[in-house]
Amino acid sequence: MRMLVFFVAIVGAALTFLVSSVAVSSADPPQPLGGLDLLGYCQANGWETVIFPRGQLAPHAAVDNWRCATGERSLPISMEQACKWMYGLDAVQAHFTDLNDAFSWVCYSVGNQQARLD
Repeated sequence: MRMLVFFVAIVGAALTFLVSSVAVSSADPPQPLGGLDLLGYCQANGWETVIFPRGQLAPHAAVDNWRCATGERSLPISMEQACKWMYGLDAVQAHFTDLNDAFSWVCYSVGNQQARLD
């Protein structure tokens, strides 16, 4: 039992040190926010639907594949702008996790910020 108490105390001290070390860091690393609702984004911007002409799984499917569309007209989607709309934040980044999967986009917050009040 003493060994368990000692172990818990050591782990607690180590966690306290790690947390305090992170708190004094000058810049927070990007934090994942989640995925995207691209249909909602397109419709909020006056388009009827969203398309990805090269399909979900294909060579480089994550890059320059998503488009907002109405009829025969379409416009490429800025994933960063879609992240800003989705999460109400200005300082965001968008990254795919798999170059060959169109559905692998993830939004990340950068810095310590609050949601926009539009």
